[in-house]
Amino acid sequence: MFVRILVVSIFVGSTWASSDEPLVGLAHLTEARVEATDFEKIAPSEQEMIQAIVKATGVQMATRYKGGETVRRNQHAKSHGCVAGKFTIREDIDAKYQVGLFSSVRSYDAIVRFSNADSRDRDDSPELAPGVRMHGSRGMAIKVLGISGESLLPQHGALTQDFVMINSPVFVFANVEDYALASRLIAEHGDDKGGTEFFRRRQMPGTTAEQKTRAAETGRIAAQIRSTGTPAPFQTPPTTPLENSYFGAAPFLFGTDQVMRFRVVPIDENAEGKQPLIEESNYLREGLANRLSSGEPVRFVFEAQIRSKAQITDIITQIENASLEWQDNPEEYPWTALADLVISSSEPLDEAVCESLVFTPWHCLKEHQPLGSINRLRKAVYLESAMIRNMPKEPASLPDR
Repeated sequence: MFVRILVVSIFVGSTWASSDEPLVGLAHLTEARVEATDFEKIAPSEQEMIQAIVKATGVQMATRYKGGETVRRNQHAKSHGCVAGKFTIREDIDAKYQVGLFSSVRSYDAIVRFSNADSRDRDDSPELAPGVRMHGSRGMAIKVLGISGESLLPQHGALTQDFVMINSPVFVFANVEDYALASRLIAEHGDDKGGTEFFRRRQMPGTTAEQKTRAAETGRIAAQIRSTGTPAPFQTPPTTPLENSYFGAAPFLFGTDQVMRFRVVPIDENAEGKQPLIEESNYLREGLANRLSSGEPVRFVFEAQIRSKAQITDIITQIENASLEWQDNPEEYPWTALADLVISSSEPLDEAVCESLVFTPWHCLKEHQPLGSINRLRKAVYLESAMIRNMPKEPASLPDR
């Protein structure tokens, strides 16, 4: 089960905008080193580890789908549904935060996908043993359409801004080094034994104190993601995907001299006091469809914690470590509302359309470049997966209903 909470979330597929064109200007990026911004420090061995993970991703997907079945995303394979929405930039944003996508008041069409982080289409809360189930990481990805600006990746179709999120404020692994070790051990020993071996290796002679500390954090975070009670989960397990907050879980540029972490928070939906039907295989998908059928709009607010360059005092912990929150001074770094997301659909989009979309945090404006070790890994892995799936052009508008 350990591998099911590896939350380097990979969304791959093809869209209704059919494309047989080669991925001009994109294929080489799976091997290209990401140049460090002023906010980053890249370990000398990182690129080599990333390439090993990229290669393993291709092998995993080839093995997983060798029987000719439909190739799904490498992670977040199971969708609860996609919905159409409106992503509206707020009018009351402070001038210093009017950056990139948030530089002017405007309402954009958006597509939102809800998912499980699992690599397979399994029960929403799988059974570990008779009568014992675990929860898992849940995902929410927003694709903002019709935007303008300078694309971070070479454009392949329309320019879009993706916000790819999970329902925990941090990732399980701090950096590429830890992820690479866990991936290799899981490949060698299997899901459960590989996870156990990861923690054993991190206690062996020669392991640094920093590596041991990071491993302890990985164990704590994994336990909270899977928890049905103890330890306390990050959030109350939802009865529909609309009842949790979702987090970018890593830093991103916010202009040229600021950095952000972002999240979306539901306004009216709440899981408190509710009991999810975890014995049902698809209770989150069914819960989403039932909630949408009520006809009442669903509202989220998009918020960001924003720090200036001067306020980044330790790049390793504040930028390069994706398993640590920015909690050192919540009063100085509050969550600031930047946009509103309103979902007014009465039903999910067609499943084939939903499953054909491509989401990646590197579909973005240059002002919002993903930062840190895990985000650099995500660039290469997402693109490798997209190559396997013959990544199509990005959509310019909502699909026909």
